[in-house]
Amino acid sequence: MFQPDPLMGATLASNFRLRSGTFQISTNAQGLRGPEIHGESQATKVPRIAILGGSSVFGYLVSDGDEAARQLETKLLAEQQPVEVINAGVPGFNLFQTTARFQECIAPLKPDIVVLYLGYNDIPYLTSSHPDADHWQQRTVPPLWERVAGHSVAYGLVRYRLLGSSTQFNGVATAGDTVDPAGRAQLHANLERLADAVQQTGAQLVICQQVTAAHPTTPDSFRQTLNLDDRQWQRTAAIFQVVRDELQSLANQKKALLIDAPLEITPNAEHLGDMIHLTQAGETQLANLLAERLAPLLADTEK
Repeated sequence: MFQPDPLMGATLASNFRLRSGTFQISTNAQGLRGPEIHGESQATKVPRIAILGGSSVFGYLVSDGDEAARQLETKLLAEQQPVEVINAGVPGFNLFQTTARFQECIAPLKPDIVVLYLGYNDIPYLTSSHPDADHWQQRTVPPLWERVAGHSVAYGLVRYRLLGSSTQFNGVATAGDTVDPAGRAQLHANLERLADAVQQTGAQLVICQQVTAAHPTTPDSFRQTLNLDDRQWQRTAAIFQVVRDELQSLANQKKALLIDAPLEITPNAEHLGDMIHLTQAGETQLANLLAERLAPLLADTEK
């Protein structure tokens, strides 16, 4: 699903297709999950919404059509609101890679509204005393042999069925125990850089807090399901609270709409399949919330 990229290390391959007994995943010619996005040749410009982030935007646990971006578009079209929604999520991307991808791939599509639904993938460098190190700035690309072998059904059977590979996502194993001042400064700078890039295109900036189990409203029963002991949960929740605070600060600074999704969508087993990835029900709830909160902004784009 990934191909090497000189700026981001790796990015989504174009025209990728995966169909299994569980999932159907595809990308278009631009390496975006979803239908083709065409230029502005249409006689009447349709408003565009782009959602930026990592695997939580991509729709890590759902098939094509069930991710929040696609459900949002479907819902708005059913309500007679012409719109295109761009799923700009890439699994594993943090703010370094997301900003590069926005400037290279998304900004040329001229979205009218850009939603940031991100932050969790930035925790590893947030806890680092060297947050500007090269390995934080580029997503690791699998070696050539693995990319080639990945096209083989036999490789998949051996790698994932016979040898076994857990898909459970419980937290950030590569992160330190506490936020480092240098890491927080880097996070702040990265958020500002992306927000500036968005606003320079003329798009309206929207910041949506991620629904994660690293949140005060997460039920104890769900934390136990994730095998998170009190220390793990308190550590991760405290670190991610810094991300939430920085996103709140950015919204205030840039006068952007802030959507606090975890207050509307309870972080529990119904809405989350692991620490950060939404279930189909969670994707639907996020799509409904975005549709409600973005409606006034869409109305402004039509004036």
